[in-house]
Amino acid sequence: TPIELVKCKMQVQMLVSRPANAPKLPGPISVLMNVVRTSGLRGLWLGHTGTPIRETGGTAAWFSTKEFVAR
Repeated sequence: TPIELVKCKMQVQMLVSRPANAPKLPGPISVLMNVVRTSGLRGLWLGHTGTPIRETGGTAAWFSTKEFVAR
């Protein structure tokens, strides 16, 4: 999701070593706006294909198990 994307980008920027006098790291709004500026709104959802595939399979397994046990 877009929120996960922003969170991950912020975590990665904290891992990169920076000089002591480097400016403050950008916040979530700045990161979000940077993604939209560079990749457009579609950029917020790039790489998201795997999540619905994973969730569909997991949800189907969960409901199938629940229905089987409820009988």
